[in-house]
Amino acid sequence: MYLEWRDVSGKMMHLQMAPDIEPVTIGRKPNVSRIFSNETTVSRDHGRIGYDDQERAYYIKDIGSANGTFVNDKPVKRASIAQGDVVRCGERFEIFLREGMAPGERASTGNTGQQGVVDRPRMASPTMHQVGGLEGLRDQINNRAGAAPDLQRPDLHRPDVHRPDVHRPAPRAEPRPEPRPEPRSESRPEPRPDYELRPQVASATGRQPLAAPAGASSAELETFRRKVVELEQENGRLLSRVSQAEGRVKEVERNNVADEGLYDKYAQLKDHAQTLSRQLERTREELAVEQNRALEADARARDLDRRVKEAEDRGADIQERIAGLKVRVTQKDRQIEELQRQYDQLDYEKRALQDQVLSLEAHINDGSGENLKFERRINMLQEIIEEKEGLIQEKKAELRAKEVELRQAQMGVGLSDLESEKRKLLEDFHNSIKRNDEMNERVSQLNRQIDTLKGDLEQAKQDANRKPKEVDVSEHPEFKAKVREIERMREDLQQAGRDLAKAEFKLEQAVAEGVTTKGLEKDLERLKVRNESLEDQLRDAEARVAELLDRAPVASSGLTLTPEIVAMLDDLAQATTDAKRNALLARDTADKLNRQRNKTGDLADTIELVFDATVVLAQDLGMQERMIKTLQQDLGVT
Repeated sequence: MYLEWRDVSGKMMHLQMAPDIEPVTIGRKPNVSRIFSNETTVSRDHGRIGYDDQERAYYIKDIGSANGTFVNDKPVKRASIAQGDVVRCGERFEIFLREGMAPGERASTGNTGQQGVVDRPRMASPTMHQVGGLEGLRDQINNRAGAAPDLQRPDLHRPDVHRPDVHRPAPRAEPRPEPRPEPRSESRPEPRPDYELRPQVASATGRQPLAAPAGASSAELETFRRKVVELEQENGRLLSRVSQAEGRVKEVERNNVADEGLYDKYAQLKDHAQTLSRQLERTREELAVEQNRALEADARARDLDRRVKEAEDRGADIQERIAGLKVRVTQKDRQIEELQRQYDQLDYEKRALQDQVLSLEAHINDGSGENLKFERRINMLQEIIEEKEGLIQEKKAELRAKEVELRQAQMGVGLSDLESEKRKLLEDFHNSIKRNDEMNERVSQLNRQIDTLKGDLEQAKQDANRKPKEVDVSEHPEFKAKVREIERMREDLQQAGRDLAKAEFKLEQAVAEGVTTKGLEKDLERLKVRNESLEDQLRDAEARVAELLDRAPVASSGLTLTPEIVAMLDDLAQATTDAKRNALLARDTADKLNRQRNKTGDLADTIELVFDATVVLAQDLGMQERMIKTLQQDLGVT
């Protein structure tokens, strides 16, 4: 196994590992660290790689680095390493553990008990004469090889170049330009003179260095070249031994420097302790400041809580105002509906009078005896029609004003002064009541006149033997108003059922959790107002149904009903039945809540009022259902 890394110049460096090798240091000390790196994240004394005899494995140890040591991206302090592992020092400096021998090394032939370990004599080192002898032999071979002058000569000054193994045959060198000799690494020692290598070269080649045969063939030249390569490999190994010896010397120097480093570390720790003391004092001061800020924040939090409670109280008041405004909007809707019904009634009467006028005109044109009498009646009817048209225009204007007022109320416009708005609405309400009374009186007078005219017209029709017309009840204003009323009542009853269900759920939840009854009291108060509104609507609907029954045409021998009218009457009866069923369901729910008065305490009275309201609602709907069935019987609808 050998180590592989890139030096400061970017060149790949190799170091063969063996159990008897001294531990290899890693750091940023140029003359001390065996594996040197100028990476800023590598400490001066970063780590050490060596062999552990007890574990029988190589290890990496972190010796106090600032940025840590990693094996396969895992931080370690001391860990065993093997072939294929990647040791990273700091953030970017990496050392690879390769399998086999380092380039330029050969396997040991001795029995060391370890396979693949390089034979490294301790103190052997190459000399200048050794290198010079090799160069002389190489020059002599190249001079004798005139047939191949362009063959590349291996560079003796690059022991780290990957050379072929001695056990493999040397490949034939291909012609290429002579490369420039690269500068020698700073960590390599200068060769020293030694006169012991010439006999070794002579014994290795089997010839004298300068005595090659004159007629040497190309095969002999090739043999010379292979031997030169072997000698160069031996030279590389000798240089490695020199490096190892220098490493030992540097290790001794490093130990001396380590002692000095301990004193430096002591001084640094002392300075660091003083710095920490100053930081502790500053931290205490900052803590006192933060405590003062915390007290101020608590005071602000209490102030914010008080403001939130005030905002909640204001929100409750606003909700109550909104509930009152909703009640007023409901009253406005009721008034608009009443005006719409009156408008439909007047429009219906107008069309009826126009039909009567046309009939009278036709009868006058056909008859000759009663022209003057009918002319007087026609003039009177025209005056009545003009009066009715003026009244209709007035009602239309009032209806548009009420719609504008309703939209403004829904949009929240003009509600800055609630008291003035309330007084205004009350005045409008009283004025509307007065106008309604006046209109009812005038309508009664017109009804009497219409009844008189109807009698005259009926007599005229009998005299003229006219065929009676079919009565279209679907166009009657009361019928249309009743249909709208039933739809609105159905929606109100559904909403009341949902509100009662919500009230029951909240009541059960309040009993289970033991919460206060303030929220439930508000909900039941809202339901009470809702039910009172429904009672008013039911009373109005009952009065309208009675009036519709009084004014409904009685079925005669000549009266026919269309299937559409019959279907609408059936739908009206079914809607009334469904509304009655929903009212009974609401009554049962209110009864169930009423029975829980012992659990609810102060809510008992309110629940009892809701129960009474639902009972009255169910009774009114039952009466309305019977009246509709009577109307169907009178019209001959089964």
